[in-house]
Amino acid sequence: MSNKTTVIGGTAEFSGPDDGDAENRVDMSMGPEILQLWSSLNFKPQFALAEFVDNSISSWQQCRDKDPNFPALKVKIKISASGNDLKGPFIQITDNAGGITDAEMRDRALRIGAAPENKDNLNQYGAGMKIAACWFSKEWEIRTQSNREEYEKHLVWNTSELMKNGLSLNWKT
Repeated sequence: MSNKTTVIGGTAEFSGPDDGDAENRVDMSMGPEILQLWSSLNFKPQFALAEFVDNSISSWQQCRDKDPNFPALKVKIKISASGNDLKGPFIQITDNAGGITDAEMRDRALRIGAAPENKDNLNQYGAGMKIAACWFSKEWEIRTQSNREEYEKHLVWNTSELMKNGLSLNWKT
């Protein structure tokens, strides 16, 4: 019996046996090679920066939905072409939104393609911040303190290390 794949409206339909046999399944998880693709995308700086602002707005919207008195959003973008003694050139984005909790860091913020449950807000696909950061640099960091936790988290993303050691990260508190 031959199986047939048709594409209708951009989605694939599969007709054929579905007996649950592992031989008929494809593991759709991505390898670390996906990270190399991100840095080679035909992005523009303003679109990459917009991904970070998008996350700030989305986090702020969630806070404002829970508390109408939550302060107005402030996003600051600092770009230094010359850098400083510790680091070379850098881009720093800070905001006064809700921050990222441990659970959000583990379950969504750093997982590739892990979209938020509520897709009514701006960040819908679960990839923008990671792709934008990797497009700018092979090494970047997150410092965040959720307004629901009492401590700051610090995570360093090093694409070379992830390529070598697999897609697993730890953060410090």
